[in-house]
Amino acid sequence: MPEKQKDLIIENAKIIFRNFAGRQTRFNAAGDRSFCVVLEKELADTLKNLGWNIRTRENPQDPQEEVTYYMRVKVVYKNFPPRIFMISGDPAKSTLLDEESIGELDFAEIENVDLIINPHFWSMNGQTGYNGYVKKLYATLVADDFGGKYKGIVTGKVADPEEDNDPPF
Repeated sequence: MPEKQKDLIIENAKIIFRNFAGRQTRFNAAGDRSFCVVLEKELADTLKNLGWNIRTRENPQDPQEEVTYYMRVKVVYKNFPPRIFMISGDPAKSTLLDEESIGELDFAEIENVDLIINPHFWSMNGQTGYNGYVKKLYATLVADDFGGKYKGIVTGKVADPEEDNDPPF
């Protein structure tokens, strides 16, 4: 077994092919939660040389466009659940997402992602490599025009008729 690799830390990450909810698709078994993170070429080459499964994507409509390097990151809540935070609002508020709420990130408008990926070595039928599992992820959502205006009003609670909870319109 090779030497244990350090966690992979990526700031200002771009994530694609989001399936935090674990929907069954042509490329995904039901219940398998994952996303892909785009990598700089140098990092992609380094990780590939270490045994990570790095994929590439070319734009068939524009062969002049640069190749995109990316890798799949698994989101698994067994044994050691990830700590995934959704940052939103004005002022910013963080929400720890769990197995029930993580699917909210599939269609969220995300401004920034910082993440820590835990490498896991695998060996099967003479093949070896590393899979990435999300350890921590901070997803900052794009602030909308009304977030500050309605903060404190949209809480998901039923309004108490004794309190003055009238919206400002």
